[in-house]
Amino acid sequence: MDVQQASGIVGHRAGVGSKAARMVMPLGWALPLALALVYILGWWSAANDMGLETVVRRADFVSTLTGANIIVEGNGGRLYTLDTQRSAQQRVLAPFIKLDPGRLLPYNHLPFEALVVAPFVALGLPYPAIFGLWSLLMLLALILALRVMQSALPVKGSILPLLVVPLVTYQPVLRSFILGQNSPLVLLGLCLTFALTRKRLDLWAGPALLLVALKPQILPVVGLMLLLQGRWRALASFAGSLAALCLTAMLVLGVQWPLQYAQLLIGVAGWQDTGAIDPAIMHNWRGFATNLLGGTAPGLVMPLFGLLSLLSVGLLVAAWLKGRKLGATPGEDGPLPLRSCPAFDLPQALAGIVAVLTSLHLNPHDLTLLLFPAWIVAFYALSEAWSNARTWLLMLWGGYALIHVTFYLEIIFDNPAVSVVPSTLLMSAAAWLIYVRVRRKRSDMSRGRVNDPLHAGYS
Repeated sequence: MDVQQASGIVGHRAGVGSKAARMVMPLGWALPLALALVYILGWWSAANDMGLETVVRRADFVSTLTGANIIVEGNGGRLYTLDTQRSAQQRVLAPFIKLDPGRLLPYNHLPFEALVVAPFVALGLPYPAIFGLWSLLMLLALILALRVMQSALPVKGSILPLLVVPLVTYQPVLRSFILGQNSPLVLLGLCLTFALTRKRLDLWAGPALLLVALKPQILPVVGLMLLLQGRWRALASFAGSLAALCLTAMLVLGVQWPLQYAQLLIGVAGWQDTGAIDPAIMHNWRGFATNLLGGTAPGLVMPLFGLLSLLSVGLLVAAWLKGRKLGATPGEDGPLPLRSCPAFDLPQALAGIVAVLTSLHLNPHDLTLLLFPAWIVAFYALSEAWSNARTWLLMLWGGYALIHVTFYLEIIFDNPAVSVVPSTLLMSAAAWLIYVRVRRKRSDMSRGRVNDPLHAGYS
């Protein structure tokens, strides 16, 4: 696809001429780069004021450093004991920051991240150097995730920068790097699981799902999709791989660490506005319910969260059942490198959104996971088959701009609802429109409209 063809598609879908489209297209990558530059320069200015050592210790990565230090000190059996974590975190922060009472950033991840970082701590590397190595790992994960999606659903020509540049400059992505979070690794797990199951390489999809397990709260929806697909080999491969890793970790952490980990998660799940866990800043149904009812009827927050989550999961199941009738299991006669299979792909995009909406714990940087459904939606919206692509592209751009703008408004007004409520509503609208799209394909098929290759199971 050359520049003229790409401009023609965008221009046709946007309702403007190809000449105008060619003039507008550079803004599609120049504007995101400018917004990212402003965000990065703001962080760099703060880093210069505070010093790199302090910046690293103010990042969420201090949680991983805390876990790594506990292991290096030979206290792996107490990794998930809050008193041990508090003592270790005080030593990690000193002498640059003093840990205030009640402000502990707990290590509430699976032990594998701490185990990976522990050797570097044992070598005595400065924390900024370890943070830099971690950032390089996350950058590699992000690049691989986009490469996997490009392999599964290729976007070619000058359209590709219009998709990639906004994705990599998405504010939650930048935030995940600044904080030292593992969101790019989880994104890679989602993309690999999607691509491998799409090609029916189920045994490999299981180990890929281990990356998704770095955020266990995302697993239920992803696991549900695998169950709906009947991917028993993928689930068995995942269970076996996870069991092997857990048994290996017991050599350092003791045999009771899974139970201790579960107890920690249950304990911190109820924390409110501690600086580490604040439901009000979660861009999902829990954050939406907290901002809506937390001040007037806090007892109704979790019931509303549960109800909206059930409705979202029900929508996902309904979309899959609709898509299944179109042949939602690609390559049933063998592994086929299919270019498009909307009956399979669109419910996967919906699953990516539902996993975010229904997550019990989800901080703003975790919206990085939305890059997965965004690629799928953009691929089909840019195809010649979608007559309402303008709506989808505006929604994608709206979501991109919304986070950037409301992030600053949230700071100005000191109110997370300014950001959480509109982004959650936008995600729910996208989920509904994907469901409508899948249902429309089923309706079109029932009327015999199969000339459009996207109306068939695959092309």
